[in-house]
Amino acid sequence: MCLLTKHIQGGFPTERGEMPAETVEYWEYRRHLTVVNNIVMYQDRIVVPPSLRERVLLNLHSAHQ
Repeated sequence: MCLLTKHIQGGFPTERGEMPAETVEYWEYRRHLTVVNNIVMYQDRIVVPPSLRERVLLNLHSAHQ
């Protein structure tokens, strides 16, 4: 997420092939990504990194009890 934040704030490479493997999946969304209070946002939604998605879903579902 730190590398993605750097791309968002400093500018993305001009071509997808120049993107690091860790952030290439965000290339097609780059025009809609922003950083608000150090949180990466896609339009009005928080971007959850793939490594944390399962944990976030479990926590959200546990609130439904």
